[in-house]
Amino acid sequence: MVNIPYKLCDGIFERELKQGSVLRTKIQFADGTERNKFLIILNQDPATDPTLFFLTTSRLDFYQKHPNFNKDIICIKAGQLSFFPKETIIDCRNVNKKYRVDLKENFRKGVLVFAGSLPEETVEEMKRIIAQSFFIAKRDKDMILGVEGND
Repeated sequence: MVNIPYKLCDGIFERELKQGSVLRTKIQFADGTERNKFLIILNQDPATDPTLFFLTTSRLDFYQKHPNFNKDIICIKAGQLSFFPKETIIDCRNVNKKYRVDLKENFRKGVLVFAGSLPEETVEEMKRIIAQSFFIAKRDKDMILGVEGND
């Protein structure tokens, strides 16, 4: 691991953290298990706290068995984006939250890395799903779409 000065590291973090950024980090789940996961940053203004994100999954069985949920997902084909080698689902029903300070600290430690960014058309599709969602709270929609974008 290379030690990068905090000031430089923080500058990279601030520049890369934006709506549509794809991050890879370890997430601990309620059952105590820990897995590497991809996070999709949702905040329109990434300086706001908390940072909102969707988790991705390459476990497709649930979505294949429950096609009625497919209107709330985005499916990315294997290899369509270099950071998703497997077919990957962005489930746009469940907004997760972490504080920026925690994400930044994990980036400093090398536990969190920036994998890339979603194409603009995918971000726009995500925002369309969010705007129509019954699952996402209004305050979260406001942070993602902007207050004026959530009429």
